[in-house]
Amino acid sequence: MITRIILGGIIGSVIGGIIGYAGKCTGGQCPLACNPIGGIITGAIIGMLLLSSINAGRSNKSPDNDATNNCAEQDCKHD
Repeated sequence: MITRIILGGIIGSVIGGIIGYAGKCTGGQCPLACNPIGGIITGAIIGMLLLSSINAGRSNKSPDNDATNNCAEQDCKHD
């Protein structure tokens, strides 16, 4: 989990830095496209959030799919 967050930060900061460097915003309203530092920070935050949320809730064993354990406890019958 920690490596996924770090990897997301690295990938996001590289992409954000490229967007910040190549962006042509001159007004200063957009932190992603106005300067490379803002792009790095914004990209790192977005990358960490995205990669940490992918497959975060998935577990190996789902209690809903295991009908035999549920029925053994509740004395239900299978069709």
